[in-house]
Amino acid sequence: LPGLQMEAGGAEAGISFEPKEEIVNTLMAIGFSRNAAIKGCYYTGNHNADLAAAWIIENQHRNLDGPLEEDLDFDDEDGEEEEFPDGLDLYKMVFVVNAELGMGVGKVAAQCSHAALALYRIMLTTRRGSAL
Repeated sequence: LPGLQMEAGGAEAGISFEPKEEIVNTLMAIGFSRNAAIKGCYYTGNHNADLAAAWIIENQHRNLDGPLEEDLDFDDEDGEEEEFPDGLDLYKMVFVVNAELGMGVGKVAAQCSHAALALYRIMLTTRRGSAL
């Protein structure tokens, strides 16, 4: 993982991880604790705040407020390896709505839902037809 360095001496000496402070500050600004933000950075490879926030939200069952070192000790004991998959392409879907059309919030939500479903259907047919 980027930003992850093994200190001299291997596992006995410990792991040194430096999260990107810009990502940590962004996550803290939206309400996550500093330790949760650091863990989000660690488990998503220090890539970006969106990815780290998604990881934090999906891992609410974990002790996110404890320090990363405790989490790493626990991971070593249970043998379960949780890693961000290599080669995964991540995309963000953004809907731009013209407020001048005068649609209510329910109508805007319905139209955005229709657009998301249409895109999903296109992606399904494209995947089936491609040589993946």
